[in-house]
Amino acid sequence: MPAEHPEVERIAPLQPLEKEHDSSLDQYRSCKFEPSSLQIGKVKGSELDCGTQKELYGAKGESARLAAKADVAEGKTLQTPTDQGDGKFVPPKVDDKLLNVLTDAGVSKEAAEKVRAEINQNGQDPSSLLPELMKKNRVVAIGETHESPNPERDLGALAMADLKKAGATHLAIEAPERIQPELNEYMRTGKLDPKVLPPLLRDNDYLKMLEAARTSGLKITAVDANRKNPFAEREPYVNRDKYMADSVGEILDKNPANKVVFWVGSGHLEKSESPNYKTAADLLKEKTSTVTIDPIYASRGDGLYPINEITTGVKSPVAVETDKTPTLSGLPESKYATVPHFMRDYDYLFVYPSPKS
Repeated sequence: MPAEHPEVERIAPLQPLEKEHDSSLDQYRSCKFEPSSLQIGKVKGSELDCGTQKELYGAKGESARLAAKADVAEGKTLQTPTDQGDGKFVPPKVDDKLLNVLTDAGVSKEAAEKVRAEINQNGQDPSSLLPELMKKNRVVAIGETHESPNPERDLGALAMADLKKAGATHLAIEAPERIQPELNEYMRTGKLDPKVLPPLLRDNDYLKMLEAARTSGLKITAVDANRKNPFAEREPYVNRDKYMADSVGEILDKNPANKVVFWVGSGHLEKSESPNYKTAADLLKEKTSTVTIDPIYASRGDGLYPINEITTGVKSPVAVETDKTPTLSGLPESKYATVPHFMRDYDYLFVYPSPKS
């Protein structure tokens, strides 16, 4: 990773691509869109650098380049993410009252409004999207923050029956494998002592999500490593990402018809920005078709997380595909993070109104 990353507040407004830029399209072949090289929105004179080309054409490589070049040859004006949406999901304009928080988060008003436009243009209903993702993938990996109230868990409870109809056979949860006998009994009787679950998974909204999975006919499976005390300094190290990925893989290997809803802390699902470590999602994507989802709760108000502040005022839950939203995908998770992570590290973001609102 480079020592510095482009700051979001430096994103420049993109201009429509005119014919004189045609030569820069030929550069597209040489662009390598690695996480460390993405520089969204930087325009160098009349040329478009790799990051800007990705913002215009997406990450679909040669086919996107040729399609864009054909449009230019036909005299078409390529649209950029600066076009405003209709405010379907989030207000297109940023309220001046939000500017101080955005500044703390390292985001300009201009950049925030570009992200909002992308959300309004590309947003989908999460409850309708989830079954479609399940049909197309063997693993739908749904990230969560271990807190309550939790809109992601509420959505999960509502979606379990549709996920089952779409082919899901198992719900894999971030709980130690040793509790599987209790989960088997729960699936048979409907009775579960919450104390057998990890402390952060004992909230009512999590229990309702489990019950929805049980009544829908999904087999609830604990896939995390057994640890006596995860906070004990002398506890032997276990690579939990690899352990959980292997456990999900075993479910898939047992029957080619098996498909898994993997419900886990979202940190296990981000695309690793380090060459020396792979997350559970990285490992699962090497094995089979896997899609990842990260929850975003709007209006945190602390200035730590850019996307949370940008989505202040979101009207209803909205799913956003990061491949189709280049400005959003280039946002850092937090400008204060020791190890940089970006919104592009997930396939989809599910943005919810603030649980506190």
